[in-house]
Amino acid sequence: MTVVLMAHPGAELFGSDRVFLDSVDQLQQRGWRVVVTIPSSGPLQEELISRGVEVLTRPTAVLRKSALGPLGALRLVADIGRGIGPGIKVLRAVQPQVVYVSTITIPLWALLARLLRVPVIWHIHEAETGASKIIQKILAAPLLLATRIIANSDFTKAAMVACHRRLNDRFHVVLNPVTGPVSPVWPRPELKGRINVLFVGRLSPRKGPDVALRAVKIVRDSGIDSSITFAGSVFAGYEWFEADLMSQVQSLGLSEVTDFLGFVDDVWPVLASADVVVMPSVADEGFGNSAVEALLAGRPVIVSDAGGLIEAVDGYETARVVARGEHEALAGSICEMVQDWDRVVASAPNDAQRAQQRHSVATFGAELDKVVQEVANS
Repeated sequence: MTVVLMAHPGAELFGSDRVFLDSVDQLQQRGWRVVVTIPSSGPLQEELISRGVEVLTRPTAVLRKSALGPLGALRLVADIGRGIGPGIKVLRAVQPQVVYVSTITIPLWALLARLLRVPVIWHIHEAETGASKIIQKILAAPLLLATRIIANSDFTKAAMVACHRRLNDRFHVVLNPVTGPVSPVWPRPELKGRINVLFVGRLSPRKGPDVALRAVKIVRDSGIDSSITFAGSVFAGYEWFEADLMSQVQSLGLSEVTDFLGFVDDVWPVLASADVVVMPSVADEGFGNSAVEALLAGRPVIVSDAGGLIEAVDGYETARVVARGEHEALAGSICEMVQDWDRVVASAPNDAQRAQQRHSVATFGAELDKVVQEVANS
């Protein structure tokens, strides 16, 4: 049986983590023996073990932009040193025919695999275009180790190829798999009472939760009774941002209409209780799984023009795109959704069906299996 070693940078259950879980599922169902390595324990590990997957918790260096500074670079070097020995031991013990590296942030696994002459499939979700050209090239350089690269969108591919044109022929674009609710709760026929706005995603500066907050303030000031719910948590070390966001809630007078749920494992009940979903990222996104989830749940979604988010909502009647960082534009779009609610209600089921077809797990699995087979047999 062909063995695939699959490496992932964390053990949470956000967007890229769930895509990784689907990738493991699909390869297992198609007869591959899958061994997973992650650097820490967490809910992803529990999900994998419940599926009968062998999970090895081993340290590895995680590449972040902070590594480009002096202290960050020292920490990265130290992490690389700690990860080399355990990584080589795993590769020699597992003896995979293919190493699958999830996200651009763990290049050490690709390096060790190529040193041991094992082909590498790199599945990337990131499209960092806000940094300088030099930094972009540095962050993308490890991809040159890849035998094949899977990108979650055309935007992600274009961003990486712009850094290193030699990568172009190695790319295969496969849209993320996104499974919708078993029984969608369609939008309420009439918007009576308070409008419920939902923000789903990390509470981080780049995701724009503060933009969403200021937009709801404008909507309320316009005379539309509305509230906002945040479903998501912060990265470790970003607690200051959450505290700052809560301070903004108070200063804007929104304490009575704002709710922080933290990380939500089952997003469907939260989406069912919402009227409009917003994703006002201020930095480029490789794609937008949460936007697709909103559409699958029959909810209108408003995203910023942040790279792959545009691609995620292209062709849907109940989706809108606004300029990033512009809370006035976001507020205006929310008001337009409210005023055009009859069309939203009529279009939601068709949009959900279209999203289901476009992001079928079976289609994703077939495409992934095709790439793995090509690399394993090369």
